[in-house]
Amino acid sequence: MNNLADVLDKQGKYKEAEQMYRKTLQQRKAVLGREHPDTLVSVNNLASVLYSQRKYGEAEQMYRQTLELREALLGTEHPETLTSIDNLALILNSQGKYQKAEQMHRQALKLREAVLGKEHPDTLGSINNLTVVLDSQGKYNEAEQMHRQTLELRKALLGRKHPDTLTNMSNLALVLRKQGKYKEAEKAYRETLELMEAVLVREHPSTFTFMNNLALVLNSQGKYEEAENINRQVLKLKEAVLGKKHPDIFTSMSNLALVLDSQGKYEDAERMHRQALELRKAVLGREHPDTLVSMSNLASVLYSQGKYEEAEQMYRETLELMEVVLAREHPDKFASMNNFAEVLRNQGKYEKAEEMHRQTLKLREAVLGREHPETFTSMNNLALVLNNQGKYEEAEEMYRQTLKLREAVLGRKHPETLISMNNLALVLNSQGKYEKAEQIHRETLELMEAVLGRKHPDKFASMNNLAEVLRNQGKYEEAEKMHRQTLELREAVLGEDHPDTLISMNNLTNVLYCHGKYEEAEQIYRQVLKLTKAVLGRKHPYTLTSMNNLALVLRSQRKYTEAEEMHRKELELSEEVLGKKHPDTLISMSNLALVLDSQGKYEEAEQMHQQTLELREAVLGREHPYTLTSMNNLASVLRSQGKYEKAEQVFR
Repeated sequence: MNNLADVLDKQGKYKEAEQMYRKTLQQRKAVLGREHPDTLVSVNNLASVLYSQRKYGEAEQMYRQTLELREALLGTEHPETLTSIDNLALILNSQGKYQKAEQMHRQALKLREAVLGKEHPDTLGSINNLTVVLDSQGKYNEAEQMHRQTLELRKALLGRKHPDTLTNMSNLALVLRKQGKYKEAEKAYRETLELMEAVLVREHPSTFTFMNNLALVLNSQGKYEEAENINRQVLKLKEAVLGKKHPDIFTSMSNLALVLDSQGKYEDAERMHRQALELRKAVLGREHPDTLVSMSNLASVLYSQGKYEEAEQMYRETLELMEVVLAREHPDKFASMNNFAEVLRNQGKYEKAEEMHRQTLKLREAVLGREHPETFTSMNNLALVLNNQGKYEEAEEMYRQTLKLREAVLGRKHPETLISMNNLALVLNSQGKYEKAEQIHRETLELMEAVLGRKHPDKFASMNNLAEVLRNQGKYEEAEKMHRQTLELREAVLGEDHPDTLISMNNLTNVLYCHGKYEEAEQIYRQVLKLTKAVLGRKHPYTLTSMNNLALVLRSQRKYTEAEEMHRKELELSEEVLGKKHPDTLISMSNLALVLDSQGKYEEAEQMHQQTLELREAVLGREHPYTLTSMNNLASVLRSQGKYEKAEQVFR
């Protein structure tokens, strides 16, 4: 019966395996007694299958029970007792109880070194387990050092092709990837995979894991086509070997969907995420943590498509289920809170988003510590929403803190540190501190090229940001040159239809517009609008931005009738898609009012400027730069009508 349960477990048929393990345990307790070694093996097996189903609470209870009995019967230093300590620590780590998990792994390691010696395979296994929990806490340098130490010992003792050595190489590559050392990680993954294929058949599950890891690091470097190709291979192989309903298949589907998302293939990604979600619900259940991951991934791709309401609803549902399934202080819950706050931010619900980001930051600081990489993410995102609200000084201070911490913990060349530099430059740009912003953008770009390579998508974003700050300083020729260069690179690497390529086309056109090259700007804006409609859909926020930009260049050429018509269409869609109070909708209202003003339709323009001002005061606050712009616009149209007293009152 126990052997059958093992087979079911390996096939991913966890519910059946659990049922069988429970029967075996019941029989062994009755026949052999509660304290018999075979009974303890059954308790351990049951705990393991509960762990596979993410039933952490019950699994933890079982592991504690096994540990207590083994300590009492076999002693603290017995190998099976030490295995129990490690198992309990692993499940504590999965629940985000990192400090306790680290403490237990260190205890097991110390005992194994004393009993078995520093070079015993089980001791090396203990070191590996400790590095996993160090990794979870963002202690990457210590984890890397430990992985390298273990790897050298395993190579010497077990040989380069031993499965444990290969696992060690893969784990080292994982921590290198998390440190942003992508080239080194890729090299390690390729070497591991090559050795694994020499030792095992290509259809071995361990080979799938290494192929998947290689695809992840390729995706991180923007090598999307190769990453997609490998993910498709893994999915096909897994389906042939494991069957279409094995939980590992769903993970591969999810990974493939993520790389499709990275390429802007949103419809394909959404379809695959929905498929993975339905299968996980059917096989694992609605409340399984992996099902919740699928819900979160689906919400993310909906968000990428500008389907904010649907994404918000999905994040709410995920968060509610996590509250039930996971402990209040589980890190996965914090990630869901962060994502939910971001979708609120993109809907212009800044106060709610700020509140949620502050709450997430507080929890991450308490549970993970102030120097954990995920805490830095919360600090960064809180700064983003402060920036959106025009709270530039507070946002700048938060960005500076995040940058300082990331430099200290992750290093100056880590991709996340470079993101912090970029964000600090953006908020300086928002405050009109253009020279300082330009200096930081140039420094970031130089580092990105050195760290990520010339053709990495993040480097293109950095080029784009530098070009924008050049435009804001009136350095139009240099800005135009950089935007053209960025566009050329994005077309070559990402393809003409990728959303980032469309952003580059749009930004190039913005600089042409600012430079007074209206005819060329109009031509490219029309091209961008056509492409965004085809690629992202008529109602995507990027499409609405393209409509707005085309209308602006039409107004600048005094093509008022067409500009007004375009602004009205765009405003109608913005109200439908984003809502009447969204900051982008208010920009649309303001622009429509300006084109009415240009045509001498003062009464309607006044009415619309007044409405925009009232909404901006309510949504953004009276001192937000956009609110002040609305006050100026209203005062201007009042003066055009000779309503001087009213115009004066606007600023009181």
